[in-house]
Amino acid sequence: MNRSIEALATATRRRREQTESAVEKALKAARKTRTPVSVTSIARAAGVSTDFIYRHPVLRPQVEALRRARRDAVPGDAAHAPDAEAAASTLVRRLTQQLAADRRKHREKVANCRPLSLRHTANCSPCDGTCRGEAAALRAISTVSSLPGMTTLQDLAARLDRVEAELALHRLAHDYCVSADHRDPVRWKAIWTADAVWETSSDQIFTGNEAIRAAVEQQWQAFPIMQHASANHTVEIDGAAATGRSDVVVLAQLPDHRWIAGGGTYEDEYRCEGGIWRIARRRVVRPFDLAPLAPSDGPVYVDEPVPANPGDADELYQSGGRTCRLPEGAG
Repeated sequence: MNRSIEALATATRRRREQTESAVEKALKAARKTRTPVSVTSIARAAGVSTDFIYRHPVLRPQVEALRRARRDAVPGDAAHAPDAEAAASTLVRRLTQQLAADRRKHREKVANCRPLSLRHTANCSPCDGTCRGEAAALRAISTVSSLPGMTTLQDLAARLDRVEAELALHRLAHDYCVSADHRDPVRWKAIWTADAVWETSSDQIFTGNEAIRAAVEQQWQAFPIMQHASANHTVEIDGAAATGRSDVVVLAQLPDHRWIAGGGTYEDEYRCEGGIWRIARRRVVRPFDLAPLAPSDGPVYVDEPVPANPGDADELYQSGGRTCRLPEGAG
Protein backbone atom coordinates (compact mmCIF):
# COMPACT_ATOMS: atom_id res chain seq x y z
CA MET A 1 0.00 0.00 0.00
CA ASN A 2 1.26 3.49 -0.85
CA ARG A 3 2.70 5.24 2.20
CA SER A 4 0.60 8.36 1.66
CA ILE A 5 -2.56 6.27 1.51
CA GLU A 6 -1.54 4.45 4.70
CA ALA A 7 -0.96 7.80 6.39
CA LEU A 8 -4.39 9.04 5.31
CA ALA A 9 -6.05 5.87 6.54
CA THR A 10 -4.22 6.05 9.87
CA ALA A 11 -5.17 9.69 10.36
CA THR A 12 -8.81 8.97 9.52
CA ARG A 13 -8.92 6.02 11.94
CA ARG A 14 -7.31 8.12 14.70
CA ARG A 15 -9.82 10.94 14.23
CA ARG A 16 -12.71 8.46 14.40
CA GLU A 17 -11.36 6.89 17.61
CA GLN A 18 -10.91 10.32 19.19
CA THR A 19 -14.43 11.31 18.20
CA GLU A 20 -15.90 8.08 19.62
CA SER A 21 -14.00 8.63 22.88
CA ALA A 22 -15.37 12.17 23.17
CA VAL A 23 -18.97 10.96 22.72
CA GLU A 24 -18.50 8.19 25.28
CA LYS A 25 -17.18 10.73 27.81
CA ALA A 26 -20.16 12.99 27.15
CA LEU A 27 -22.54 10.07 27.69
CA LYS A 28 -20.80 9.16 30.94
CA ALA A 29 -21.13 12.73 32.20
CA ALA A 30 -24.79 12.91 31.13
CA ARG A 31 -25.63 9.76 33.11
CA LYS A 32 -24.50 11.52 36.29
CA THR A 33 -27.03 14.35 35.82
CA ARG A 34 -30.82 14.52 35.62
CA THR A 35 -31.03 16.92 32.70
CA PRO A 36 -32.83 15.97 29.45
CA VAL A 37 -30.66 14.22 26.87
CA SER A 38 -30.74 14.44 23.07
CA VAL A 39 -28.41 13.72 20.18
CA THR A 40 -27.81 17.45 19.83
CA SER A 41 -26.89 17.95 23.49
CA ILE A 42 -24.48 14.99 23.49
CA ALA A 43 -22.92 16.17 20.20
CA ARG A 44 -22.48 19.67 21.61
CA ALA A 45 -20.90 18.36 24.82
CA ALA A 46 -18.56 16.09 22.87
CA GLY A 47 -17.70 18.73 20.29
CA VAL A 48 -18.75 16.55 17.35
CA SER A 49 -21.40 16.77 14.65
CA THR A 50 -24.84 15.24 15.11
CA ASP A 51 -24.38 13.36 11.81
CA PHE A 52 -21.54 11.35 13.36
CA ILE A 53 -23.80 10.11 16.19
CA TYR A 54 -26.79 9.43 13.91
CA ARG A 55 -24.64 7.27 11.63
CA HIS A 56 -22.81 5.40 14.39
CA PRO A 57 -24.26 1.91 14.92
CA VAL A 58 -23.20 1.72 18.60
CA LEU A 59 -23.29 5.25 20.00
CA ARG A 60 -26.67 6.23 18.59
CA PRO A 61 -28.61 3.45 20.40
CA GLN A 62 -26.88 4.44 23.68
CA VAL A 63 -27.89 8.08 23.28
CA GLU A 64 -31.48 7.19 22.37
CA ALA A 65 -31.78 4.80 25.28
CA LEU A 66 -30.63 7.47 27.72
CA ARG A 67 -32.97 10.00 26.12
CA ARG A 68 -35.98 7.66 26.55
CA ALA A 69 -35.03 6.96 30.15
CA ARG A 70 -34.91 10.68 30.96
CA ARG A 71 -38.15 11.34 29.11
CA ASP A 72 -40.02 8.63 31.02
CA ALA A 73 -38.67 9.75 34.39
CA VAL A 74 -40.92 12.05 36.45
CA PRO A 75 -39.09 15.30 37.33
CA GLY A 76 -38.96 16.19 41.00
CA ASP A 77 -40.44 19.65 40.46
CA ALA A 78 -43.35 18.52 38.27
CA ALA A 79 -45.77 19.86 40.88
CA HIS A 80 -44.58 23.40 40.12
CA ALA A 81 -45.22 23.09 36.35
CA PRO A 82 -48.78 24.56 36.46
CA ASP A 83 -47.50 27.63 38.33
CA ALA A 84 -44.77 28.15 35.73
CA GLU A 85 -47.25 27.78 32.86
CA ALA A 86 -49.62 30.24 34.48
CA ALA A 87 -46.84 32.79 34.95
CA ALA A 88 -45.75 32.42 31.33
CA SER A 89 -49.35 32.80 30.13
CA THR A 90 -49.77 35.99 32.17
CA LEU A 91 -46.56 37.45 30.75
CA VAL A 92 -47.62 36.70 27.18
CA ARG A 93 -51.03 38.25 27.79
CA ARG A 94 -49.49 41.46 29.20
CA LEU A 95 -47.04 41.79 26.33
CA THR A 96 -49.83 41.25 23.81
CA GLN A 97 -51.93 43.97 25.44
CA GLN A 98 -48.98 46.36 25.47
CA LEU A 99 -48.28 45.72 21.79
CA ALA A 100 -51.92 46.32 20.87
CA ALA A 101 -51.89 49.61 22.79
CA ASP A 102 -48.71 50.78 21.05
CA ARG A 103 -50.17 50.00 17.65
CA ARG A 104 -53.39 51.87 18.50
CA LYS A 105 -51.42 54.96 19.55
CA HIS A 106 -49.41 54.78 16.33
CA ARG A 107 -52.55 54.66 14.19
CA GLU A 108 -54.01 57.63 16.08
CA LYS A 109 -50.86 59.69 15.47
CA VAL A 110 -50.94 58.91 11.76
CA ALA A 111 -54.66 59.76 11.56
CA ASN A 112 -54.10 63.09 13.34
CA CYS A 113 -51.30 64.03 10.96
CA ARG A 114 -53.10 63.23 7.70
CA PRO A 115 -55.13 66.50 7.59
CA LEU A 116 -51.81 68.28 7.00
CA SER A 117 -51.93 66.98 3.44
CA LEU A 118 -54.96 69.26 2.82
CA ARG A 119 -53.01 72.45 3.56
CA HIS A 120 -52.10 72.87 -0.10
CA THR A 121 -55.72 73.51 -1.06
CA ALA A 122 -57.07 74.96 2.17
CA ASN A 123 -54.37 77.14 3.68
CA CYS A 124 -51.61 77.74 1.11
CA SER A 125 -51.88 80.78 -1.09
CA PRO A 126 -49.33 81.13 -2.46
CA CYS A 127 -47.79 77.71 -1.63
CA ASP A 128 -44.16 77.55 -0.53
CA GLY A 129 -43.89 73.76 -1.09
CA THR A 130 -43.70 72.90 2.63
CA CYS A 131 -47.04 71.15 2.65
CA ARG A 132 -46.01 68.91 -0.22
CA GLY A 133 -43.02 67.70 1.74
CA GLU A 134 -45.18 67.02 4.78
CA ALA A 135 -47.68 65.11 2.66
CA ALA A 136 -44.92 63.01 1.07
CA ALA A 137 -43.55 62.13 4.52
CA LEU A 138 -47.00 61.10 5.69
CA ARG A 139 -47.50 58.92 2.61
CA ALA A 140 -44.14 57.23 3.32
CA ILE A 141 -45.18 56.54 6.93
CA SER A 142 -48.52 55.18 5.77
CA THR A 143 -46.84 52.90 3.20
CA VAL A 144 -44.38 51.47 5.73
CA SER A 145 -47.19 50.95 8.25
CA SER A 146 -49.16 48.94 5.70
CA LEU A 147 -46.35 46.43 5.03
CA PRO A 148 -46.81 42.96 6.60
CA GLY A 149 -45.22 42.89 10.05
CA MET A 150 -44.13 46.54 9.84
CA THR A 151 -45.21 49.24 12.28
CA THR A 152 -42.31 51.73 12.28
CA LEU A 153 -39.40 52.83 10.16
CA GLN A 154 -37.17 51.29 12.82
CA ASP A 155 -38.58 47.88 11.88
CA LEU A 156 -37.64 48.45 8.26
CA ALA A 157 -34.14 49.61 9.24
CA ALA A 158 -33.67 46.49 11.38
CA ARG A 159 -34.60 44.25 8.45
CA LEU A 160 -32.21 46.06 6.15
CA ASP A 161 -29.44 45.70 8.73
CA ARG A 162 -30.05 41.96 8.86
CA VAL A 163 -29.98 41.63 5.06
CA GLU A 164 -26.73 43.58 4.89
CA ALA A 165 -25.22 41.42 7.65
CA GLU A 166 -26.18 38.19 5.86
CA LEU A 167 -24.68 39.44 2.59
CA ALA A 168 -21.48 40.46 4.41
CA LEU A 169 -21.20 37.00 6.03
CA HIS A 170 -21.71 35.23 2.68
CA ARG A 171 -18.98 37.45 1.19
CA LEU A 172 -16.74 36.56 4.15
CA ALA A 173 -17.17 32.84 3.39
CA HIS A 174 -16.21 33.50 -0.23
CA ASP A 175 -13.16 35.58 0.81
CA TYR A 176 -11.90 32.62 2.85
CA CYS A 177 -11.81 30.39 -0.25
CA VAL A 178 -10.49 33.11 -2.58
CA SER A 179 -7.64 34.18 -0.28
CA ALA A 180 -6.61 30.54 0.36
CA ASP A 181 -6.74 29.44 -3.30
CA HIS A 182 -5.16 32.59 -4.74
CA ARG A 183 -2.56 32.86 -1.98
CA ASP A 184 -3.55 36.36 -0.93
CA PRO A 185 -2.01 36.96 2.55
CA VAL A 186 -3.54 40.45 2.90
CA ARG A 187 -7.09 39.26 2.28
CA TRP A 188 -6.46 36.13 4.38
CA LYS A 189 -5.41 38.20 7.41
CA ALA A 190 -8.39 40.57 7.02
CA ILE A 191 -11.02 37.82 7.35
CA TRP A 192 -9.93 36.75 10.88
CA THR A 193 -10.27 38.49 14.25
CA ALA A 194 -7.04 39.08 16.16
CA ASP A 195 -7.88 36.26 18.61
CA ALA A 196 -9.40 33.91 16.04
CA VAL A 197 -9.19 30.11 16.32
CA TRP A 198 -8.77 27.85 13.27
CA GLU A 199 -9.38 24.19 14.10
CA THR A 200 -8.58 22.11 11.04
CA SER A 201 -8.71 18.87 13.07
CA SER A 202 -8.79 17.77 16.70
CA ASP A 203 -4.99 17.84 16.87
CA GLN A 204 -4.43 20.87 14.63
CA ILE A 205 -5.68 24.05 16.35
CA PHE A 206 -4.20 27.47 15.54
CA THR A 207 -4.94 30.46 17.76
CA GLY A 208 -4.32 34.09 16.83
CA ASN A 209 -4.05 35.80 13.46
CA GLU A 210 -0.30 35.25 13.10
CA ALA A 211 -0.50 31.53 13.87
CA ILE A 212 -3.33 31.14 11.34
CA ARG A 213 -1.31 33.00 8.69
CA ALA A 214 1.71 30.74 9.30
CA ALA A 215 -0.51 27.64 9.04
CA VAL A 216 -1.95 28.57 5.64
CA GLU A 217 1.53 29.44 4.36
CA GLN A 218 2.59 25.87 5.23
CA GLN A 219 -0.34 24.61 3.14
CA TRP A 220 0.74 26.82 0.24
CA GLN A 221 4.20 25.28 0.40
CA ALA A 222 2.85 21.73 0.55
CA PHE A 223 0.29 22.08 -2.26
CA PRO A 224 1.18 23.90 -5.52
CA ILE A 225 -2.53 24.36 -6.27
CA MET A 226 -5.60 24.39 -4.01
CA GLN A 227 -9.23 24.83 -5.00
CA HIS A 228 -12.04 25.19 -2.44
CA ALA A 229 -15.69 24.82 -3.41
CA SER A 230 -18.05 25.74 -0.57
CA ALA A 231 -21.86 25.61 -0.53
CA ASN A 232 -24.93 25.50 1.73
CA HIS A 233 -23.79 28.50 3.81
CA THR A 234 -26.36 29.32 6.50
CA VAL A 235 -26.03 31.92 9.26
CA GLU A 236 -27.78 32.87 12.48
CA ILE A 237 -27.26 36.49 13.55
CA ASP A 238 -27.50 37.77 17.13
CA GLY A 239 -26.53 41.43 17.27
CA ALA A 240 -22.78 41.80 16.69
CA ALA A 241 -22.22 38.02 16.84
CA ALA A 242 -23.28 35.23 14.51
CA THR A 243 -22.81 31.54 13.84
CA GLY A 244 -22.65 29.78 10.51
CA ARG A 245 -22.29 26.46 8.77
CA SER A 246 -21.19 25.47 5.26
CA ASP A 247 -20.02 22.41 3.36
CA VAL A 248 -16.76 22.32 1.39
CA VAL A 249 -14.93 20.12 -1.11
CA VAL A 250 -11.20 20.74 -1.59
CA LEU A 251 -8.93 19.66 -4.44
CA ALA A 252 -5.19 19.99 -3.89
CA GLN A 253 -2.26 19.16 -6.13
CA LEU A 254 0.75 17.35 -4.69
CA PRO A 255 4.33 18.26 -5.68
CA ASP A 256 4.42 15.14 -7.94
CA HIS A 257 1.37 16.53 -9.80
CA ARG A 258 -1.05 13.96 -8.40
CA TRP A 259 -4.27 15.31 -6.91
CA ILE A 260 -6.00 14.60 -3.61
CA ALA A 261 -9.62 15.35 -2.79
CA GLY A 262 -11.17 15.96 0.59
CA GLY A 263 -13.70 18.07 2.37
CA GLY A 264 -16.04 18.39 5.29
CA THR A 265 -18.21 20.93 7.05
CA TYR A 266 -17.20 24.30 8.49
CA GLU A 267 -18.81 25.34 11.77
CA ASP A 268 -18.15 29.04 12.29
CA GLU A 269 -18.45 31.83 14.83
CA TYR A 270 -18.39 35.39 13.52
CA ARG A 271 -17.94 38.78 15.18
CA CYS A 272 -18.66 42.28 13.87
CA GLU A 273 -15.87 44.71 14.77
CA GLY A 274 -16.17 48.33 13.72
CA GLY A 275 -18.87 47.46 11.21
CA ILE A 276 -16.79 44.66 9.61
CA TRP A 277 -17.66 40.98 10.01
CA ARG A 278 -14.75 38.59 10.62
CA ILE A 279 -14.29 34.92 11.48
CA ALA A 280 -13.74 34.43 15.22
CA ARG A 281 -13.63 30.62 15.05
CA ARG A 282 -13.74 28.03 12.27
CA ARG A 283 -13.90 24.32 13.05
CA VAL A 284 -13.79 21.50 10.51
CA VAL A 285 -16.19 18.63 11.24
CA ARG A 286 -17.15 15.53 9.25
CA PRO A 287 -13.80 15.56 7.40
CA PHE A 288 -13.14 13.06 4.63
CA ASP A 289 -10.10 12.25 2.47
CA LEU A 290 -9.96 10.30 -0.77
CA ALA A 291 -7.00 8.37 -2.12
CA PRO A 292 -4.66 10.42 -4.36
CA LEU A 293 -5.82 10.72 -7.95
CA ALA A 294 -3.66 10.08 -10.99
CA PRO A 295 -1.23 12.82 -12.08
CA SER A 296 -2.84 15.55 -14.14
CA ASP A 297 -2.37 15.42 -17.90
CA GLY A 298 -3.04 19.14 -18.08
CA PRO A 299 -0.49 21.97 -18.25
CA VAL A 300 1.97 22.55 -15.45
CA TYR A 301 1.79 26.09 -14.09
CA VAL A 302 5.07 27.99 -14.23
CA ASP A 303 6.20 31.33 -12.84
CA GLU A 304 8.26 32.35 -15.87
CA PRO A 305 7.00 35.30 -17.94
CA VAL A 306 5.83 34.94 -21.51
CA PRO A 307 8.98 35.16 -23.71
CA ALA A 308 9.52 38.31 -25.71
CA ASN A 309 10.54 36.27 -28.75
CA PRO A 310 7.34 35.07 -30.45
CA GLY A 311 9.18 32.01 -31.71
CA ASP A 312 9.69 30.80 -28.12
CA ALA A 313 6.03 31.22 -27.23
CA ASP A 314 4.86 28.05 -28.96
CA GLU A 315 5.30 26.03 -25.77
CA LEU A 316 3.62 28.62 -23.52
CA TYR A 317 0.10 29.99 -23.44
CA GLN A 318 -2.08 32.08 -21.11
CA SER A 319 -4.81 30.33 -19.12
CA GLY A 320 -6.90 31.87 -16.34
CA GLY A 321 -4.44 34.70 -15.80
CA ARG A 322 -1.47 32.30 -15.47
CA THR A 323 1.30 31.34 -17.84
CA CYS A 324 1.09 27.62 -18.67
CA ARG A 325 3.53 25.23 -20.34
CA LEU A 326 2.02 22.76 -22.75
CA PRO A 327 2.61 19.08 -21.85
CA GLU A 328 5.29 17.36 -23.86
CA GLY A 329 3.92 16.28 -27.19
CA ALA A 330 0.85 18.52 -27.00
CA GLY A 331 -0.10 20.33 -30.16
